Amino acid sequence: MKDKIVDIEGKKFLMNFSDNSFLEVADYNEPKINTLTPFSYIDTGETSERYFGDINYSKENKKWGCINGRNEVVIPCIYDNIDIGDNIFTGVKGLKRFGFDAEGVPIYKYRINGIEKTTRFIGWQYVERFDDKPISIGAKNGKIGIVKIDGSPFLPPEYDSICIDWSKKCITTEKAGVTTQILYFEQKKCWSPIPSEFSFYKEQLDLYILKRNGLFAGMDKAGNFVIAPSFSSLEIFRNVIIGTYNGKKGALSRTETITSSFYAPILPFVYDDIKIRTACGTLSHLIIVKNGLQGIFCIEDKEIILEPRINEEYYLYTDTIGENAIGFSTKQGEYGFMDFNGYILFTINRFLVFEGKKIDGCKIPVFFHFGGFKNGVVIVGRGDYTEKYDKSGHLLETKWTRCSYGDNDIDYAAETWDAMTDGMYGDMPDGFDDDYSFLGH
Repeated sequence: MKDKIVDIEGKKFLMNFSDNSFLEVADYNEPKINTLTPFSYIDTGETSERYFGDINYSKENKKWGCINGRNEVVIPCIYDNIDIGDNIFTGVKGLKRFGFDAEGVPIYKYRINGIEKTTRFIGWQYVERFDDKPISIGAKNGKIGIVKIDGSPFLPPEYDSICIDWSKKCITTEKAGVTTQILYFEQKKCWSPIPSEFSFYKEQLDLYILKRNGLFAGMDKAGNFVIAPSFSSLEIFRNVIIGTYNGKKGALSRTETITSSFYAPILPFVYDDIKIRTACGTLSHLIIVKNGLQGIFCIEDKEIILEPRINEEYYLYTDTIGENAIGFSTKQGEYGFMDFNGYILFTINRFLVFEGKKIDGCKIPVFFHFGGFKNGVVIVGRGDYTEKYDKSGHLLETKWTRCSYGDNDIDYAAETWDAMTDGMYGDMPDGFDDDYSFLGH
């Protein structure tokens, strides 16, 4: 039996037949035939507070629904608002919207190839708007399910709650206290549940990161496990994965696999730390740390090119590796290059030197953005200048690299004069006799 609005001693009440309760109706209009009429009641259990200066204003919140011509509730009175347009009734609840036709049947209108189509979800209590998505959440007989845009079921209405996170392409269902997560695997073009003992953590660089008993694992977009649930931390990059296993750091390759398609280890899990010097998705080198000393691992060649022997006080720049040397800096602001034995080749003067002379008072930071040593020389940036050094630290050349207004041949004074005489700054005076002296030239 449908809930109904009844008249009691001249007042309108919403009668709930399931528990024989009565709620006083706040907004009521006489119902119309062949359409629905919105109504509301005051939700006494939900109020909002607003402040103006020191004054607290409490506002009663209303819940809205719709009745038919017989005062029967067709759209349940659970919405924050009811919008009406083109005989479609839209229930608004928070950020969600639910469409109904004049019979209270959930409805969704959409276009395919310019042709307007309408789906009626007969038997469902409500269906959330699809908003250009192929599936959406609905309710039927008090349970939650998922329907496709054509009205066919995707998940049967048998769950207590469902959440679709489109940013992560993850569906989370809850039934009798049991949670299941369903992910979209692009290579298979389908949704599939993950094993019940795992929980979804995040999606990153074409991998789904899962968690089990506090340890991380990984699945690819084909639904294969590529990282075993053995790591207490994972850092994901396009070509390599840095992980922590039994308290030690190591690395896995994303281009090589072992049995059962698991990523192959390329750096043993024996290091105290592994550092990176770039935020991009693909890495070239890793800085390996053991017993307070730093070394370098080349990812492409899968080999250690520098065993840990450089003290951690030096910040190493892996994009300056060249000819067995690397750029460094310290917390004290010292910059320079050292060889792969840990010996400093030279440091770079904090003051700018131009044409062999130090420019007093001109402290310009060092920028390592021109690579490492090549053919015995290296170039570093100094703001508007670049400097070229050899491996002995001799300054071979200083170049001005930024364009200057003084580098062109434009005579701005002459150009301004021409513009003035052409009337750019206003019309010439009446009776002008070709005497430009009043312009100051």
